[in-house]
Amino acid sequence: MNQNFIDTIAAIKKEESLRTEFESRTGDFNTGGVTRKKIMTSYREKAIQIAYVLENESCLSIKEIKKRTGIESAASILQRNHYGWFIREQRGVYKVTEKAMEEIVNFKTYYDAVKTNDRRSQ
Repeated sequence: MNQNFIDTIAAIKKEESLRTEFESRTGDFNTGGVTRKKIMTSYREKAIQIAYVLENESCLSIKEIKKRTGIESAASILQRNHYGWFIREQRGVYKVTEKAMEEIVNFKTYYDAVKTNDRRSQ
């Protein structure tokens, strides 16, 4: 294959990936020009929403978490546990860790927004 063609395909895939990321974010919670600071991604937004729902529960099933948050990818987020924020109690049942609640403080603006728009009451 032609190298220009391969480069074009790669650029299109990267653009689609970026577009998907920005479209799935709920707001702009990052400060421009900041280095050495964790940024808010759509994945992190979803993980924080899940942690919020689990914060006051001993544990919940994936089905209940999806229902309360509206996050279809909740199972994937909980099972991959990229940040180490969730513990699997039994098959399909999870709880939040203290580590999650300690790290979420770094994203207080977003966490407060999640608390204000409590989806559990819907």
